[in-house]
Amino acid sequence: MTLLESLRVSLEALLNNKLRSILTMLGIIIGVGSVIAIFAMGRGTEMAVRGELESIGSGVFVLVAGGVDATGAPGRAEPFTEADLRNLKTLLPEVDMINTAASMGAQAKAGTRTMDAGIQGVPANNLEFNQDKLAEGRWFTEAEEQSGARVVILGQGAVKKLFGEGASAVGRSISIAGYPFDVIGVREAPTGLLANLGGAMGEGDTAVFVPITFVRRVTGNPPIMMVQVKVKPEANPSQVMADAITLLERSHKGARFSGQTFDSILGAISSVMSIITGVLSAVAGISLLVGGVGIMNIMLVSVTERTREIGLRKAIGASYRDIMIQFLIEAVMLSLIGGAIGILLAAIPVFFVGRWLKIDLLLDMTSIALALGFSVGVGVIFGVYPASKAARLDPIEALRYE
Repeated sequence: MTLLESLRVSLEALLNNKLRSILTMLGIIIGVGSVIAIFAMGRGTEMAVRGELESIGSGVFVLVAGGVDATGAPGRAEPFTEADLRNLKTLLPEVDMINTAASMGAQAKAGTRTMDAGIQGVPANNLEFNQDKLAEGRWFTEAEEQSGARVVILGQGAVKKLFGEGASAVGRSISIAGYPFDVIGVREAPTGLLANLGGAMGEGDTAVFVPITFVRRVTGNPPIMMVQVKVKPEANPSQVMADAITLLERSHKGARFSGQTFDSILGAISSVMSIITGVLSAVAGISLLVGGVGIMNIMLVSVTERTREIGLRKAIGASYRDIMIQFLIEAVMLSLIGGAIGILLAAIPVFFVGRWLKIDLLLDMTSIALALGFSVGVGVIFGVYPASKAARLDPIEALRYE
């Protein structure tokens, strides 16, 4: 019997028992669909997060007060001073911008509308540092930052909550923690995975930005324990970070400082996402093994039901190899068709989750090929025993079988 004839006979056998074949494929369909969907979502989310962090973190590193000494023991931590920030900018020519922040929780109020807000105190260069844009109005100046002027920039979600849908906020007034503020700008809605996730949850951009000096004054000038530094395009962030730590530790005798570049943060995020995706895929892959066991059970039932047919075929000349190949092809076809259906079904959640988060979650050819290859492998592994059992039947005993 040729391979083409074996394929035809196997397909007829599957079509003659449509319901049983579909039920047998369920485990493979669920397993392959789950693995493909999880893999696509995991990789798509990782790429979206990486893209978002790379867009704001290119050439950026974080300095933190505190660290370990040469022996690995925790060193003394001293907060950053205003002099430290000036020295970093003047003594390290590769430093482009330095960004600090202070925050507090307060109630924002406009007329009868109120909103519990996280007030972000930021410097005048925050807009440029984070590459944000304004939908209308302006950002506050360095003079306004230094004086702690009562001016505020709102996110579009905050505008909606305080003034209503479609309202213009620039030029109007609100109160924050009882202090009057003039709205001078509205931030353009940020893009990216985290922003889209916030919008999908119904929060939107509820950011409230004020000069950092105001927040520090209200909260009692808390110590600065972390700063962000952006280097010039031609500079090496790792080298500048090392020079900055040396400079800080020289001026703070005995105190330790540490830092981390965005590249290392990106690497850590990628590692975590890969581990999560791998674990979830492995859990989903268990159903593939269950599906393989189901295929083996049904194939054993099929061998029992077709014992006389096997005996007749062997009596007229079918070899061990012919019978083996026929039943092995049936097992592979069950798992392969189930895998293909699983891939098609996986596209549904991937499509809707991608639209919900507004990111690209693609079923790449590599993962599809691996899924189909794994499906074939499951069919071969769990089909060998039933096929071998069928091929070893004695033709005389098989023909006598009732």
